[in-house]
Amino acid sequence: MSGSGGLLGTAFSEGVLEGISISKTLSTANLPIEEIDIEFSRFGSEGIETFLHLGWPASSHPNNYRQSKANFVALEKTLAIRRACDREGINFIGIGSVLDKTPSLENLYSITKYVAREVLSDDIERDLITWVRPFYIFDEQGWPRFAHTPEGGEIEVLNDAPRDFIHLEDVIAGLAAVIREEIRGEVDLGSGILRKPSELVAALGHRPIVKTKNQEIESSFNSAAASPNSALAGMWQAKKTTEFFERSK
Repeated sequence: MSGSGGLLGTAFSEGVLEGISISKTLSTANLPIEEIDIEFSRFGSEGIETFLHLGWPASSHPNNYRQSKANFVALEKTLAIRRACDREGINFIGIGSVLDKTPSLENLYSITKYVAREVLSDDIERDLITWVRPFYIFDEQGWPRFAHTPEGGEIEVLNDAPRDFIHLEDVIAGLAAVIREEIRGEVDLGSGILRKPSELVAALGHRPIVKTKNQEIESSFNSAAASPNSALAGMWQAKKTTEFFERSK
């Protein structure tokens, strides 16, 4: 897997994942693109079955990753990794974005995720690879960043349109199910529980201050809800998310 030091990668590495063994981790930020084929040739000879590509090293400055030109490097490396997996017979699982179908011209992260999905769309539609789209991830400690605000602190909400929030633990459980069951194609990971950001802020113990709606921002959330994937039915549910919002009523 790549991205082991990121939000999803850390949680995935630390989770109890029945039937899954992480045998190799890869830092795509430090791997020159010309060495990707060499590295994956080694993976193939070692019998690696699946590569979970969580790494998207857009920027070392987390507050402006959306604008970082390093997103284009991440795009180039992602496509090179997909080609290398194909050559070596390794299952490729890529991570999309809520906005990879409706990119914002002001957001380089969403543009490059959109391009990645478009280039890989034929492979996705033919079930040759897996493209997982986690929706609006949160947990009590690490994300969103206002979770670090002292309890009771005021949080500004610039756009209070409801969206499909999902707990980090449910995303990790969903990823594990996708790997174990060898699910291919596009897989949305959402809870189906639409909540306003102000509701999430309050549930995390802060005081939301809702600002006037910005129509430009509002338009970027037209994919607020995940589309259920029939292949996951019966083997995965967003249990942690449901418990969180039930508890916070």
